[in-house]
Amino acid sequence: MVKQGKYAGSSRQKQLRNLRQRISNKGQHTIGEADLVDFLLVRWHLTQHNQTQLVEQTTQHFLRTWLEQAQQTNTSVWNIATITTNTLKAFAIQVPWQFYAIINHEWSHLQHFLTKEVPAVPLADQRLTDNQLTPNDWHTSLSTQLTVNSFLLMFKGNQQQLSNVSNQQIAQLRHSFQTEQSLDWQAVATVFQPLTYTIPADADEDSVQWLTELDSLTPDALQK
Repeated sequence: MVKQGKYAGSSRQKQLRNLRQRISNKGQHTIGEADLVDFLLVRWHLTQHNQTQLVEQTTQHFLRTWLEQAQQTNTSVWNIATITTNTLKAFAIQVPWQFYAIINHEWSHLQHFLTKEVPAVPLADQRLTDNQLTPNDWHTSLSTQLTVNSFLLMFKGNQQQLSNVSNQQIAQLRHSFQTEQSLDWQAVATVFQPLTYTIPADADEDSVQWLTELDSLTPDALQK
């Protein structure tokens, strides 16, 4: 199960102050690599205004996993396109399709945050980002992952059945999810409606509540 966000609610600002205080007490002007993810999660929280708790929880989960994927590259320049694709793969069917709808709505803000805030993290070895996703590239990556997810749920991970899925079937379903400028979430909902989403067995209580709330959202509710 992808990790639950470490900090909750108003404690985020306190955690950031504590992190800065530790730096100050040590007479340093940088943070350690181990603090990078939490530092950026707190910074993300501070940029969020008038967001519902569900949307903030969802973006926080995505961002934590994205940053952990980025750290695994062991490079100082983070390729946004590649890391984003890997992040979508990491979530796969651990989350319902509504998760992807929320991330789609917030993606431009997330990408802007990453390009602005990652280089500003006070690390000894600065991190940079490159290869941003165009809107078309993002929608292609997202619709591709949703297509893969639908087949994973349809065949319940049966590798033999999955191997029989043709490239034409994949392309047709992916195309059915796309519009000229975004994704057709009613079409996505229609495909996923008969497919049973199962909350991962290792999800903690907070994650179960979050995933249950996500799974209950309708396409109309996601438009609001």
